[in-house]
This record gives sequence, structure tokens and C-alpha cells, in this order.
Amino acid sequence: MTMERRRTMPNWVENNVVFKGTTEKLDVIENTTRVLNEEGEPYFSLGKNLLPLPTEISYIFGTGDSTVIFKDLDGNPVQIEQMVALTYMGMHEEELLGEGYTMTTLDEDDRESLRTKYGASDWYDWNIMKYGTKWGDCDTAFVERDKDKLTYAFDSAWSPALRMIENICDKYEVDADFRFFSFENDDEGWATVTAQRGTIEHHWKQLNGQENYIDGVDCEKPWLMNVKSTLTSENDKAREIFG
Repeated sequence: MTMERRRTMPNWVENNVVFKGTTEKLDVIENTTRVLNEEGEPYFSLGKNLLPLPTEISYIFGTGDSTVIFKDLDGNPVQIEQMVALTYMGMHEEELLGEGYTMTTLDEDDRESLRTKYGASDWYDWNIMKYGTKWGDCDTAFVERDKDKLTYAFDSAWSPALRMIENICDKYEVDADFRFFSFENDDEGWATVTAQRGTIEHHWKQLNGQENYIDGVDCEKPWLMNVKSTLTSENDKAREIFG
């Protein structure tokens, strides 16, 4: 993360994760996260590729109680760019038909059906549930690969992506050492995620030295949902893991 980026939006969190496992399991993660852009250049995305948004939810525009789905004139759901969708939402039905689309507003029964199938009814709820942060990993960089270790660095908005790392470890049966640093909140933390043995050890350090205990849901720090964390001044383990 550059200092220019911090000046324009300091709400970013720096994340570093070291996945550990067999060569075969790490190969799956590495090959799945690596994709090519339109210019044929590689880029990486952990959440979108390893824990992808269900196709049915990807057609839904909006969040919460204000969600709609657009369909073509044959009744097939279509994905529409955000700003275009906002324009279409302000059109009368006849105008929208002239563009070749119809729009259906989801009701509570529709949303409940989606929640029953997927645990979420829109992209935002899915991201919070699976990634623990609004957009998942951003500006993801491949750092290095050893035989039994695979390292990435990335940014996340507002919260560290600990829940994403937990879900990846659980789905792909690997372990991980995870560390974050929050520029705005002036705190950092680390977690050892041992998915195969079903244990997760969390540590969170607030750099100003204040101590606190957190249970249940903390709205400002949603990655701590259902996790009891102790703010500590010790940083030895993080140095040992990440140097």
C-alpha cells in the first residue's frame, strides 16, 4: 500500500498470509488464484476464485431490502454494470423494455429462499459471511512459493480478511499463518489457522497498548464475529512467523 493511497483513503488494511500444506493442495490454491487479464497478464484473487460468489446471487443488484434482478426479453437473468443498472432502475417499464430488459424486485420470500440456499441474499452479505470484509482481497500479490508454503499479500477494506483465510483453510484443507496491519485504527494482529485440526488461534495487538476483550459481534470489526480475542502487547509470535 502506497502512502498516496493512505492519504486518499486510510481505511485499508494490509494483510499477509502464508498457506501451509501438501504440494498438491497448495498447487490447487496457486493455480486457482492465478488468472489472466484481457492483456494476457497474470493477476491474483483469493476470495473471488477460491470462494466465488454463487451465480444466482451474481445476477442480483443492490443490497438488503432493495434488491432487483434484470432479465433479457427471453427471461434470462443478465449481469449489468452498476452505473447502467442505476439508470435502468429509474426508467419506466416501457423505457426499460425498449432497452431490451425487464426488472423484478425481490420480496422477502425471494431473499429468504436465497439465504436458505447460500446463507446470503446479496453480494454484500456473501462477502461479509465468506470474507469478513466488504470486497474481499484487493491488489493481491503473489509473494513466493516453497514446496510446503505459499505466500500472498493483499489489501482489504475496513477489516482484515481473517474470515476469508479461515474459510479457505477449511475448504482446501490447508493451514495458514495470517497477519494484518491497520493504518487508520493503529492496530495489528495475527492468527494461526489450523483447519485440519479444527483449531484457530487469534491474537490482536492494538499499538497504543490498551487492552480489551471482545465477545460476539463487534460492528466496527466484523472479522471478530464469534471470536473471543485478547488485545496484547506481545509481538514475538508475529515476528517469529513473518520475520
